[in-house]
Amino acid sequence: MNVHEFLAQQIAQARQQFESQLGESSLCQVTKDGRITGGMKYAEGQLVALRNLEKRIRAGESIESALQAEQAFWQALYDQHTAQTWRAYAQGGLDACANCSSALTRP
Repeated sequence: MNVHEFLAQQIAQARQQFESQLGESSLCQVTKDGRITGGMKYAEGQLVALRNLEKRIRAGESIESALQAEQAFWQALYDQHTAQTWRAYAQGGLDACANCSSALTRP
């Protein structure tokens, strides 16, 4: 499986997880109702990080460089916030980067 196929698979899984957290509601409605949960934000962070990686790699950035930049972004976001929802969002991004790193940079 090449990098693009791997990322497409990971994005599909993250999207499914995010959508299962939303249920039948829109994100706007869930936010308005005050029903944002750590699980939803975690899944959202995974999805955003994976899409960012995909964009960087499609633009010609090396896998290693893209992973390093995204890891740094998500770590800074995590370190910057203390609220549970922000931490969950950033942790989702960090975990997505770690998963991709272990799968895509194997010797």
